[in-house]
Amino acid sequence: MRRAKRFRCLGRFTRDVIAHTPLVQMIALMVVLWLLFAAGLYFIESGAAAPGIRSYWDAVYWGVAAFSTSGITDKPVSGLGLLIG
Repeated sequence: MRRAKRFRCLGRFTRDVIAHTPLVQMIALMVVLWLLFAAGLYFIESGAAAPGIRSYWDAVYWGVAAFSTSGITDKPVSGLGLLIG
């Protein structure tokens, strides 16, 4: 019985957070910006002499690795790519 009550409270809390805060909109905005910056980084780095980022998905992965501070091996090599990164 206690467990069921706890799950009801958690469900109510989750609904309240979603209804009364911009949490979902903020997460959607972060994902859209992440994908846009990855596209910009890829297009800028594709013109570099020896690009460390060779595909769009490399740029997306770079964004995840840089955000999580897990350490990355490939990095932008152009000045503008470093600025975006």
